[in-house]
Amino acid sequence: MARILPAISFWLVGVAGIVDDALPEDLCDQEPEEDLSLRQLRGQKMMKPDGEASKEDNAMSAKWSFTDPDPDVLIWDTWLENTGYEAEGQKVAVGWLKTPLVHDPDMSPYEAVPYVCLRVKGIAAMNQPAKHGPLLGHCGGPGSDNNCLLNAAMDINGKGNESTLSADFDVWAISQRGVGLGDEWNNTPPCPFKYASGEAILPFPEIKCNEILTNPFLSQVDNRTFVELIMGGNNDTSESLVNESMDYIVKILRTPDMTQTESGIMAFNETLVRWYYRLMKLEFSYCYEAARFKLKSPSGREYNALQFGGTMDLVQDIDLFRRAVGAPKLSIYGMSYGTAVAGVYGTVFPENTQHLILDGVVDPFPDVQQRGDLFAKGITATFNGFVKACDQTIQLNLSHDEICPAAPLSETKAIQMIQDSSRPFRAALLYLLADLAIFQKGGDENIEAVAALFLACVEFYWSGVDSEDCPAVLEYLVQSDDAPITLSEDLFDFGMQAMVMGTDTAGRLNEEAMIQWWKESMAKQPIGTPWALTWVVGISTWPADARPVPPLGNGQVSPVIIGNLHDPNTAYTSAQLARSAFPRGHLVTYQGYGHCLDKSKLAGLGKELYDSYQQDVANHHLSTYSNQMALYACASRILNYIATGEQPLDGHTCLVPHPLRTGTAMAMKGMDVLFGSSSEEEEDGEEDSQNQTANITQEDFKEGAGLFYRGSRPRCDDHDLIIQEPEFQAWLLEEEGGGVRVLLRVWRSCQCLGNTKRVNPVQEKDEDEEWLFAVFHDRPADEDE
Repeated sequence: MARILPAISFWLVGVAGIVDDALPEDLCDQEPEEDLSLRQLRGQKMMKPDGEASKEDNAMSAKWSFTDPDPDVLIWDTWLENTGYEAEGQKVAVGWLKTPLVHDPDMSPYEAVPYVCLRVKGIAAMNQPAKHGPLLGHCGGPGSDNNCLLNAAMDINGKGNESTLSADFDVWAISQRGVGLGDEWNNTPPCPFKYASGEAILPFPEIKCNEILTNPFLSQVDNRTFVELIMGGNNDTSESLVNESMDYIVKILRTPDMTQTESGIMAFNETLVRWYYRLMKLEFSYCYEAARFKLKSPSGREYNALQFGGTMDLVQDIDLFRRAVGAPKLSIYGMSYGTAVAGVYGTVFPENTQHLILDGVVDPFPDVQQRGDLFAKGITATFNGFVKACDQTIQLNLSHDEICPAAPLSETKAIQMIQDSSRPFRAALLYLLADLAIFQKGGDENIEAVAALFLACVEFYWSGVDSEDCPAVLEYLVQSDDAPITLSEDLFDFGMQAMVMGTDTAGRLNEEAMIQWWKESMAKQPIGTPWALTWVVGISTWPADARPVPPLGNGQVSPVIIGNLHDPNTAYTSAQLARSAFPRGHLVTYQGYGHCLDKSKLAGLGKELYDSYQQDVANHHLSTYSNQMALYACASRILNYIATGEQPLDGHTCLVPHPLRTGTAMAMKGMDVLFGSSSEEEEDGEEDSQNQTANITQEDFKEGAGLFYRGSRPRCDDHDLIIQEPEFQAWLLEEEGGGVRVLLRVWRSCQCLGNTKRVNPVQEKDEDEEWLFAVFHDRPADEDE
């Protein structure tokens, strides 16, 4: 069906042209039987061919508002307080947006397409009507949900309901097609919209793909049949080939993110890369045809919803919301993939665009190989920043503990060991530590701490000299080769991304073309290639024909484009490309690290910095320029643009105060960032923190937990057994003096560490700590050990 629909549309348009003379001249102006809003949604007859709203359309929309929207399109059904998103005196409205599955003005006059419902949230401006209209926040993904409400996070001066966003914008967010209900999954009111027949209009189905392990056919066939489904053949595949193939298949199913295990870095192995491509292709082929994604139109025609989950569908859903709330224009703050949403909206609907912010730009030109190159390039730039900062320390007048132990030639040492297939465990550990540093969240301070820890381990493994700066306990983070296969809802954790990016992106790479790209990328960007590989394979194996977005750019729109020099997810090059695409755009550069501008600490930052400045003045001290000041400098310019439309100086750079600090003093802080530090540790000081991790050697840990560890690495699926084993407890608590904090660290490394995505994270860590203290001590958790 997916491949037939475009032909039907073309045929219908052709028939319409043939019989045009036989139709009344005013046919399109005649009032249909259904109401006006349905006519607008079905045929968009009141829209100009280029998508710009007509005067008649805007006149009809003028009577609607954010607080009183068009009830045939948008219904608020829930009002929430104390969510953390809204300011005092505001509530978060939650509701349903009704939208046609297919936004096709050529088809819809002749075909009654299905509708779907999307969940939206909004915070009405304190001052109504909102002075600056609606502001959509899109946090990226693809897969941003309706929690991307920016009021509180962007209140940098701590003004609450008097801040620009809360006072003068109707801030809103949308769960785009395929996201599902998110945190509302168990208590969401049903979508209230119905067809004329009385049949309910359903939400767009959530995109989760795990057919290999759950499909009744795939999960029950024998190994030979399963291998032949992938490789072809007719019951003549040799047993040895079946067994060899199943070894690769099981290895990938154990670690579907293709990262690293004790036998090495999976994405560096060509055979595993080939099987990764084959398995993802099989998974998406069956997922795409699953019955749960098929919708029927009122006429009874079947549609595959997964064909209509791209960015072009989303921006038309967004414009439908704009019309439903009676807004002549809207603004979008897009982060990561959200920059594609904002950019495509400004390209397709320039007349409806107020302000656009593109923060952490996704490649604006839809080609699969270029996307792969740029995904790898962002990680490479971040890694290069680490090793550059390391080598610079020997040229500066620094104390011993401020000098990076891996300097000089830190890049050469790291790359050689990571690529050394003769020492696979060492390569896997170093790559894992680099990955944790590159994707670490929480701002430059956290990133530089984990980067320093990684570089300390580079020197430790390069020189072979024992060092407390690279604790042996880190080796237990590498996943064992025989980890259990987890029955997850989304096998490769990439269904949503594959649907959106596969729909948006022109071209597909077959297996051989993908391998050729992989080899070339590995030669140029070995650190960045494994992460980029998932995107290239996911896009290339998505079975639907592409419906590419147009290349971004429009001369009428004046966006602000923000690029981080060391953004691992979105290369800085993409920000420059977006600036070229929008001639009236202005580029702002942040010299720091992390994906997009870090918004986790922006709320109230201006007030905090001002108070600190006042205290320095009172004490006759010269204020220290910090990363927080650099972040505030960038964010304040962006907010000024949102409020006034005044763009920052094109080419403005927000300067950070110093390169990353990669010395040994910072390395032990990396342990605290990864594993967390208790209040007792902070009071005991850095030296005690070092002792608690450095006093446990690999052999000690292996001996103490031998029953529950395969080799010398943890079986994370047995963490409950590990912490309940009396001999293991006694060894940690008494014989080696490791203490409960070390046990907590080991346990948490099995649960969730950074972005390793091994298993689901512990939800209530405070309760876990109290429980562990109750197990190990005969006193309350808040007492000293």
